[in-house]
Amino acid sequence: GWEESIHSGQHGENYFCILDEDSQEILSVTLDDAGNYTVNCQGYSETHRLTLDTAQGEEGTGHAEGASGTFRTSFLPATTAPQTPAEYDAVWSAWRRAAPAEESRGRAAVVQKMRACLNNGNAVLNVGESGLTTLPDCLPAHITTLVIPDNNLTSLPALPPELRTLEVSGNQLTSLPVLPPGLLELSIFSNPLTHLPALPSGLCKLWIFGNQLTSLPVLP
Repeated sequence: GWEESIHSGQHGENYFCILDEDSQEILSVTLDDAGNYTVNCQGYSETHRLTLDTAQGEEGTGHAEGASGTFRTSFLPATTAPQTPAEYDAVWSAWRRAAPAEESRGRAAVVQKMRACLNNGNAVLNVGESGLTTLPDCLPAHITTLVIPDNNLTSLPALPPELRTLEVSGNQLTSLPVLPPGLLELSIFSNPLTHLPALPSGLCKLWIFGNQLTSLPVLP
């Protein structure tokens, strides 16, 4: 069976993969802090929402680093992701309303930028130095450049699939979500990162100084 081929922890405690008989990775699953899991297989990437349900779902046995346990999970595909400007706006407005007082102005400004980005088809979203501690669950799906340095982010949501440039330096990130397969430039310096996810094969530029990394994944 596949059980002996399943490995965890190679790129962090939330990273799981299946290796073939030559110890080459053929499929990986990464969990992020926002409750999503992303499956990567032969260059194809798909993100879903992970929900835990003790009353429903299929029962299975998990095994990682010598520990095993029984769990019940319900994996729900992200079929309810926003498809229209109105649906995006509903998600963003809820995120803005949930802001703590000191972050309210920053979130309001970011929502305005995301609306303009979506309505104008702008492929670049720049929300650096906005005093953010979180981002909304859904970012404009069409963007290719995301610039969010010098905030107070501790995690990121699932990233837009067509992203080519990601700039998240000067935050408080302790982990990263799965990186889009077409990513070319990644700037993550000055964060307390202790590990990195698998790097896209086409990555050309990587800035990672000022972190707490003790090892690196396979470099492109």
